[in-house]
Amino acid sequence: MLGTVVGIVKGTVAVPKSDFIYTMGLYDYLSDRRAVELLRTLHASLRDGGTLLVANFTPSSHGRGYMECFMDWELTYRTEAEMAQLCGGLGEIRSYADPYGNVAYVEIAKD
Repeated sequence: MLGTVVGIVKGTVAVPKSDFIYTMGLYDYLSDRRAVELLRTLHASLRDGGTLLVANFTPSSHGRGYMECFMDWELTYRTEAEMAQLCGGLGEIRSYADPYGNVAYVEIAKD
């Protein structure tokens, strides 16, 4: 599948029905509004019983200074709670962070 986030949200890029959708390194670049739109679109693309797993760097990530200074990565950092808040109303939600607190994950199951 080739396209853009806007294309996916607007429906010009079709996301096939899936059992599992995983995003890493995408939501760090999205505004809250666009993140919610994409979450809803991807959730709708899940088959019943499917899972959507979304990752986002946290505000306390250890490499944040390096990424911003030397790699010129201006990311949108989110906590576990902020990630869960983006998913409100989408179903059973589980949020957690990696053992070092660098990345927050939200896992959404589709009933």
